Amino acid sequence: MRSKKHGIILIIFSGFFFAENEMMGGLILSVLGSSFLYKWWKNPRRVLESAIEKDAQLFDIKVPRSYPLHLALVKVYSKYLRLKGQFPALKETYREIIEAMWKQLGTLNSPKEWKVAVENIDTNWPIPIDMRNVVSNKLGKLKKETKHREDAVRNASKMS
Repeated sequence: MRSKKHGIILIIFSGFFFAENEMMGGLILSVLGSSFLYKWWKNPRRVLESAIEKDAQLFDIKVPRSYPLHLALVKVYSKYLRLKGQFPALKETYREIIEAMWKQLGTLNSPKEWKVAVENIDTNWPIPIDMRNVVSNKLGKLKKETKHREDAVRNASKMS
């Protein structure tokens, strides 16, 4: 990635500036280099790709080079990492789904089969709650609270 390469180069140049007693230049370059490295480290795409690579190594599986397959894996892992953080109670369930997916992928040969299997996992991913019910319940509570508040304001105005 560009920001990693630029960050390393800037840190090396800052070392040369510090060796020549140019403290201000070295300080500026080291701050710029570390900001590039931080930007690279926090890149969501890098986090997803490293999680995919780590799990592939864990199950000792070589992922075929295919762009549609890569996109499908990134989509599944982004959903996995997002929901794992939002619903910690379901973390083990999501991990079991990912482990079953890798075990299934270990038996497949072609990238097309892999892509179909990963898309199948994506479409059958368990949704923890029905969002429509949650939104309608929250709106119902909000309407009740505003009604109680309006009644209280009316009662207060009648009393004064």
